[in-house]
Amino acid sequence: MLPELRIGYLIAPSAIREAVTVAKHLCDWHAPTMMQWALAKFIDDGYLQKHIRRCHTLYASRRENLLSRLTGDLAPWLQPVPATAGFHLTALTTRKIDLALLLRLARRVDVGLYTIDMFYHALHRRQDCSSGTGRSRRSISIRRWIASKRSSPK
Repeated sequence: MLPELRIGYLIAPSAIREAVTVAKHLCDWHAPTMMQWALAKFIDDGYLQKHIRRCHTLYASRRENLLSRLTGDLAPWLQPVPATAGFHLTALTTRKIDLALLLRLARRVDVGLYTIDMFYHALHRRQDCSSGTGRSRRSISIRRWIASKRSSPK
């Protein structure tokens, strides 16, 4: 919707509600009252549900497109991590690839591709990547695109 607003909501299970409240208070005492009121009205008037229904169709098709590519022509290099929901798809590398080059090439064609090494707490970090479906307007054949860039003059 509007990430610039920096407001959200959470329905925390009762078992963790107190801990979430303390964490929220430590990080940010409160959100602006007017924004909280506007968000509550937006939800109460059904606009959030309408937005979710509209985005669900759009994101589902983008997700299917990315999954078909990951299980198709990108399968020799990337293996999708099973997931049933969410805005992001994660893929594990199946062989050594130049991930820095891949990220640069993806950004040139407006594909948001990110490493997931920041999510590892262990010493050995995997070389894997994640892509969101929220802003993904197209997917690319990485194999063909990298090949064309390597064969073209710099």
